[in-house]
Amino acid sequence: SPTNYGNKSTDRRVVPTWNYQSVHLSGFVEVSEDIESLRQIVSTLTDFHESKRDPSWKVEQADPKYLEGQLKAIVAVTMRVDRVEAKDKLSQNRPIEDRERIVADLLNTENFQAHMVANEMRKNF
Repeated sequence: SPTNYGNKSTDRRVVPTWNYQSVHLSGFVEVSEDIESLRQIVSTLTDFHESKRDPSWKVEQADPKYLEGQLKAIVAVTMRVDRVEAKDKLSQNRPIEDRERIVADLLNTENFQAHMVANEMRKNF
């Protein structure tokens, strides 16, 4: 919001703008329904997400027939990334005082995404 800009009363060439981060990936995409590949992918993901839990859960603990049925309902989409394009617009063009007000304004909401943007902006102070 222009209300965060220190020069809003002297410069009428201010308008609302939005901060963002984006990533565009290009590459070869493969779709698979191969049960053994899916089992490996699900096991790897499960191990990663369960690693900090005590006790952690392992795919091998599932009923084998139930697991087979679940794997048949999954389609794996994997990508070999050939190119990454990233861009962010986080008020880098604004004076530090404006950026501090913008961060405070974003943190004054209950919007989780606004808080994430504010935290990313802080990294550039």
